[in-house]
Amino acid sequence: MLTKITPTDICINFEVVKFFGEEEKLLVMLPDTVSPDVIPFLGFFNSDIDGVLYFKSNPICPDCGLELVESTVEEFYPNKLDNVYRIVYRCPDKKCGKKHRAKLDKFIDDSSNYTNNMKQLGSRLQFIEKIAYRKMSEIFQAILGIRIPKSTMYNHQDQTSDEILTAVEKEIDAEVERQEIEASGNYNYDEQFMKVSKNKKAKLQLLDANTKYAYPAMILNQDKFDSDTILNYWNTILSNLPKECMITDGHTMYPSICKEFEIEQALCTFHAIHNVRDKPYKIINRNNTKRKNKSKKIKTIEENLTELNNQYIPKRGRFQKNDTKQRKLYEKIQSKNRQISTLNQEIRTLNKEDKELNKYMDKISLIFKSKTLKTAKNRLNRLKEDKSKLPDSIVDALDKIDKKFDKLTKHIGNDDIPSTNNLVELFFNVTCGNKLKKHYRTDKGVDRRMRANRSRWNYRVCLGKTDFILSVFVIQPTEKILNL
Repeated sequence: MLTKITPTDICINFEVVKFFGEEEKLLVMLPDTVSPDVIPFLGFFNSDIDGVLYFKSNPICPDCGLELVESTVEEFYPNKLDNVYRIVYRCPDKKCGKKHRAKLDKFIDDSSNYTNNMKQLGSRLQFIEKIAYRKMSEIFQAILGIRIPKSTMYNHQDQTSDEILTAVEKEIDAEVERQEIEASGNYNYDEQFMKVSKNKKAKLQLLDANTKYAYPAMILNQDKFDSDTILNYWNTILSNLPKECMITDGHTMYPSICKEFEIEQALCTFHAIHNVRDKPYKIINRNNTKRKNKSKKIKTIEENLTELNNQYIPKRGRFQKNDTKQRKLYEKIQSKNRQISTLNQEIRTLNKEDKELNKYMDKISLIFKSKTLKTAKNRLNRLKEDKSKLPDSIVDALDKIDKKFDKLTKHIGNDDIPSTNNLVELFFNVTCGNKLKKHYRTDKGVDRRMRANRSRWNYRVCLGKTDFILSVFVIQPTEKILNL
């Protein structure tokens, strides 16, 4: 059963118990209605305890109905903990005479050493971060004093993960419905590419641009990724939802897909500005290299000039015929000064070119920041009027913007349409950053990780919750998971 923390009253009694042939031990008396999950925390109440002794909360024989009598004590190992004992009872009826033990089958399944909550703990932690099984085993041992082999950790997570993920997704969707968070019709879409055991994969992702709700992703082999796949994904996710606008980057396949899907396309202005600045930045970077080289040359020339000035003895008037050495030094000094002057002039020319490129790039950026379409169009037209004076790289950028002007300005005057596709980029960085792109080894593993991260995103970003999505340490079972 999937559970969350709920207030639980537990009466803790400490008793000194005498074992046959052994010293007396201070044990905590716990009824069989209390989960062994509390045992690691009992040391906070009394650090001198030697163990735990379980007793039946209702010591009645299930066969004859008589009250059972205590017979002996035996050790057992729930969650593979040491120093845990239970009372063995005997039925006083001679005909019955059966023995009964304090059982914990409410918490521990048959043929299992661990409680259901302990088996779910690894799957619960996956909503925080991807944790290696070996490290998870070390965390359990450090906090709970329970050492679970990493292979067992894997088996537990393999058995419980899908059930927990499905339950969390259903409850988050139910809360979204309770809060009346409805699809806006405006969506961010993009793809992310990753490797799963050296196999290239494509992850298709849709987010609601207004509510920030993340829809289930589609992960497939990269060689099967094409426009039909994108269209099928959109149809699967958005078939019964309003369709107003799709915000995408400038890939050439999107216009035809949007047309077939019957939805307006808005282009991400961030990508557009990035493309505008691509060629100018290459020129600026090239100019930076030239500037550095020229500055190094100037420094070298100045060092040589210092040596020449130290050798040269200034004189008034013309040089005498026999003063050849001083005349040559003077000519070298003048030549070096001219070289420095020429290099400085070239640097100023490079600076002027960079300044001009930055000025026009800023003017292009202002087009997308306009308050009205009329202002945006006027700014574009003013730049087009000066085409003959503009650098070639800026002219090329203007031509591209002019062709896609309507799609690049969908956001102007419409607050429901974002100007960029940054939301989905942020989602990718948060849920599957660069360090995780090459981390996964199985399709099942990447699917679970993406589902857990999506649930965490929807819980914290869409629903605006700040607490942990799922209780980790669970004492008593209940029907719900989240604190919604």
